[in-house]
Amino acid sequence: MNLTDSIDLNTMFAKDADSITYPEFLSIMGKLFQGFPGYDKLRDALLSFNQEKDNKSLENVDLDILFDYLTKTGFYIKEKDVFISKWKHYINIENGTTYFKGEKFLQNFG
Repeated sequence: MNLTDSIDLNTMFAKDADSITYPEFLSIMGKLFQGFPGYDKLRDALLSFNQEKDNKSLENVDLDILFDYLTKTGFYIKEKDVFISKWKHYINIENGTTYFKGEKFLQNFG
């Protein structure tokens, strides 16, 4: 989910226009997220990081395992502390272990 690509705002507007309509905005955003995985694919991907294979809950995905995989696949955040800071709404620290709140993430992005 590398959503850091820069966007040239001039390409959003028709020539000599200083605004866009809401439908135009939706069309632009749809193009930006084209190919973004859907809920089921995101859920399946997160389930692969679940330590308890019989447990289908994604409430606490082990962040160490998830982050290790993300860095190996070229994720744009390379430092775990930065990831935790930027994604803090999806982080849970319990008994010294840091977890990614997969269910909450899916509710917002899936």
